[in-house]
Amino acid sequence: MAIHFLPVAHEIRENALLAEEFDRFQSFTMAAVRLLKDGMISDWADFLEKLIPNLTGGEVLQRPGTLLESTLVKYEPCNSVSVYRYRDGLMQLVEYSGRITPPEFYHMEEESSFVVTAYKNDVQDVRYNEDKQTLYYTLRSGEYVVCFHFRLQEKWTQANVASFKNEFYHAIITSNASLYFDFVAELLGGLKNESKSNIQQ
Repeated sequence: MAIHFLPVAHEIRENALLAEEFDRFQSFTMAAVRLLKDGMISDWADFLEKLIPNLTGGEVLQRPGTLLESTLVKYEPCNSVSVYRYRDGLMQLVEYSGRITPPEFYHMEEESSFVVTAYKNDVQDVRYNEDKQTLYYTLRSGEYVVCFHFRLQEKWTQANVASFKNEFYHAIITSNASLYFDFVAELLGGLKNESKSNIQQ
């Protein structure tokens, strides 16, 4: 008899996990909204510190959803986030959190910069640094670019990651963290344009 209840138990467990994830997401969004003041984020450091613990790690899968599905590599939870804003012809650092010390700005001619590329091409992208064994997920929203750092559990070469770029991108954007990526994009896209508001005042 117990065998018949195994699928039900699995479904209950899955629903409980989803409910727990939703509660965590709702708590974060409410905390983030409380940081808004006059159409701007009042405390960027606090915002990022609240965001990072929710960005879980995951698996990069080959042929996901098929009988031949296999795990290529696992990546760790996000350890750092930086936010840049286009202003005065530069990508200027707004704030960062985690185990990084990012540059204060990037010139728009720095094509090797993931931040500059994301802004110019207006895309979401996944890049890799072999020396740091780290994936970088960048997204642009309005005049902002956010860069999320995820370390691979195993070292891969630049060439190998490039060969499976679609799989790496798919893993990031379909992970549990994607809820937070979408929220951040929507939130930043709705922020007041500082330069315009200053002129109006």
